Amino acid sequence: MPGNKGFRYVYSPVHITKFLEKIRATGRPDKLTFPYLRDTWLLKNKQYMEVVTLLKDMEFLDSSSVPIKLYAEY
Repeated sequence: MPGNKGFRYVYSPVHITKFLEKIRATGRPDKLTFPYLRDTWLLKNKQYMEVVTLLKDMEFLDSSSVPIKLYAEY
């Protein structure tokens, strides 16, 4: 449950907005990894990986960064 994990630090809230826009624009990848973010979404800064952790807490991704039902519904 997301609430059980406490607060997540994300370098910039704009990163979250960029991720949500990319999710809607590009569909569901097999796995959300840094090479995928860099090569497909053109997000080259490693700080974006903090948003991946946030998406896991939000239950958009499983523990291995594979998109699950909520990711697809969004």
